[in-house]
Amino acid sequence: LDFRAWLGLGDCHAQDRVVLADAGSPSGWRFRGSYHAAVGAYRRALEIVPSFQFGRREMAYDSLRRLLFTERHRHRQGMAVSAVGRDTLRFGAFADLAGDTLAFVPYPLDEVLSGAREPPNGAAAIARNQDILLRLMLDWVRAFPDSAQPREGLALALEAMTRVRPVSDTLNSALIVVRRGRALARTPIDRLRLAVAEVRLTAKLLDFPATRRLADSLLGAWPAPQPAEARLLAGVAALTGRVHRTADLMGRAAQRDTIALQGGRRVELPTPLQETSGRLLGYAAFGLPGDSIRSLARSFESGVRSLVEAVDRPAIREAGLRRAAELSYRQLEPSQRAGMPVTYMVLFHQDLSRGDTAGARARFTRLQRLRAGDRPGDVAIDGTLAEVKIALALGDTAAAADRLDFALDPNAIESLGTSLLAEPTQAAALGQAMALRAELATRAGDTATARRYAGLVSLLWSGADPELQPVLQRMVR
Repeated sequence: LDFRAWLGLGDCHAQDRVVLADAGSPSGWRFRGSYHAAVGAYRRALEIVPSFQFGRREMAYDSLRRLLFTERHRHRQGMAVSAVGRDTLRFGAFADLAGDTLAFVPYPLDEVLSGAREPPNGAAAIARNQDILLRLMLDWVRAFPDSAQPREGLALALEAMTRVRPVSDTLNSALIVVRRGRALARTPIDRLRLAVAEVRLTAKLLDFPATRRLADSLLGAWPAPQPAEARLLAGVAALTGRVHRTADLMGRAAQRDTIALQGGRRVELPTPLQETSGRLLGYAAFGLPGDSIRSLARSFESGVRSLVEAVDRPAIREAGLRRAAELSYRQLEPSQRAGMPVTYMVLFHQDLSRGDTAGARARFTRLQRLRAGDRPGDVAIDGTLAEVKIALALGDTAAAADRLDFALDPNAIESLGTSLLAEPTQAAALGQAMALRAELATRAGDTATARRYAGLVSLLWSGADPELQPVLQRMVR
């Protein structure tokens, strides 16, 4: 009957990243911690705590919301040390069901991210988790009808179920619930977080005039935010095409970050390196300006050499440049590309950079086969954009246009993840994907499609930085 013990037990299972060898597992590996047991522990904690102890209930509700995988693109990560060479192995898994148990079977992380290890009952697991979370969040709102945090939790649960649009039932629309939460919020950070949620929801509904009004208001009201506020605002800036503001905000936000090394160990970098890493990723999200990307990569490498102990330098350099290499490989200098982990996107770039078109084409054919069963929202929009660019590099314009049409259908956009603004690389990709679709339509003489997407991008990016003007011009030339 000890709330803290049950909450602690849930945390122990939820935060355990260790993967162990297991001959009985389909992959030969298993996670040591059980998410199924963690969910049960958190729910037991909720049963114990009296309803008036709001703070404690909030801890359990928030832990459950983060733990219940309610979106297909979310995956669990883990690590193990190999018996040969003592190398660190990185694993991932999507949610699955084994009978009525929430299950995660770990496979090599890059296989999971490329779509090669989709679980057989993944859709059923997500649907069950969504139902559990929705019922829990509704209970929370009914217990505390005048509090903002329960409304925020309910809105996220509804959004994951693609229940975004306003409807007559006010507890069945993420947008209405968020707006009610904003009216109830008492602290500046709560008000900001809920306002950012409204930006995300209006964007998913393609109500870009409303998106821009609120985004402009938020960015104007927070000219020099602290790291916590900067983290929330970075996605808003990226969504609306503010390239330099995105980089600045990501640099500010990174001041509170640790960085994950290959083995899963997290280290805190010196502040100058944190800021440089954040700014680099902000520019890499747009793939421009190239000079800024290369300069920041050089600055990061120089800082690693002068501020980091020798034993950690290779791992920290790799961790700091990895995502930038995936997003903006061609913008980096050859020396900056060296030593990157072999992710599936980096492999594409390596094939193309050395002229191995046949290898890249074979790899892309395998990827298309894996993506054939995808549903809207299964792949984050920045992943879709990256794969479309590979298709174009291979000269497969038809595949690129088809993939963009699938991802940019209004129903597909509404099903994008709740992390759309939390990950500025995703926020930046939405406008870029629409602009690219308009450009491809213009090339093909498809005036109606070009006008539709050009109109949307013009609304979303009407206050965009000058660096994006060439992108806008290519849409309608």
